[in-house]
Amino acid sequence: MATQMLVISPVLSLISALVIPSMALVIAYLGERLRKISKQSHLSIASLSAYLNEVLPAILFVKANNAEMCESARFRRLAHSDLCELLKKRKMKALIPQTVQLIYFGALFILCGGSLLVSGGSFDGCSLVSFITSLVFMIEPIQ
Repeated sequence: MATQMLVISPVLSLISALVIPSMALVIAYLGERLRKISKQSHLSIASLSAYLNEVLPAILFVKANNAEMCESARFRRLAHSDLCELLKKRKMKALIPQTVQLIYFGALFILCGGSLLVSGGSFDGCSLVSFITSLVFMIEPIQ
């Protein structure tokens, strides 16, 4: 696809060569951040589950020692931590598609450059459609 794009229009290929790697880098960076946040979220739910597995079978012991308030505060702290980690994960999952949409402005820039070439007469509409199709086929695996 890259060779076909280069044959069709070297100028638009140069613009694409700037847009596609930037898109790949941004997606890789956000994916790594999401991976870290997901790991923290899993650790948080694991600690909450471990706490519940520890306390629930020993509920009679907790009541006998009058430790309900202490255990309730510990549970609230762990549950709040889990909720915060889950919200971070959800925010990042919502941010990634929006960021990818912003990157499509680079594709819009390529379309603008192509329309300028078509209006200048150095490029025809069929070649522009062929170039954009090749670009879409090349970007899809990156996305």
